[in-house]
Amino acid sequence: MPEYTNLFLRLRCVMKILFLRLEINLKSTRYEVMPVKKLDVKSLYEEKYYQEMVQRVHDLTPQSTPGWGKMDVAQMLAHCAEVQEVMNGKQVKVPFYMKLFSGFIKKMVTNTKPYTKNLPTAPDYVKVGVHNFEEEKQYFLDVLQIFFENRTSEKEPHPVFGKMTDLERGWAMYKHHDHHLKQFGV
Repeated sequence: MPEYTNLFLRLRCVMKILFLRLEINLKSTRYEVMPVKKLDVKSLYEEKYYQEMVQRVHDLTPQSTPGWGKMDVAQMLAHCAEVQEVMNGKQVKVPFYMKLFSGFIKKMVTNTKPYTKNLPTAPDYVKVGVHNFEEEKQYFLDVLQIFFENRTSEKEPHPVFGKMTDLERGWAMYKHHDHHLKQFGV
């Protein structure tokens, strides 16, 4: 029975994300959503944006507080590092329901529309408990560096999004990390 409850909670979270995003797309006219390949977007594969991201991470302190959301700064760094690890090629088990919505989620992740504040986090990426700020910061910087250094190598398909172009990968990571760094004022 607990397995069904867990599956239900995960599916409910995915549905919230999808419906919230759909509602925003229908109501908002501020941003035109276009495929990333047609745009000039920031990519973590470009040195200047990678260096900018590294500097912003260095600007965080253990006292940095969120402008929204429930994570503290160390939890946010752990969350970003885990998302980055998966983009770097870490293999994770993807629930069936996530595969059902993978195309929609990929479009949400790679379009030019910024993430909204308080968008629910996928349950597998929620970080709770106490995390060491300095350790999480260093680990996040390490996985960012791996991503940047491997920009010219062959990439495995993403476990959820499948095959992605380098532009989609670089932009998706910039967009995600930028959202969370803005959350903490850097």
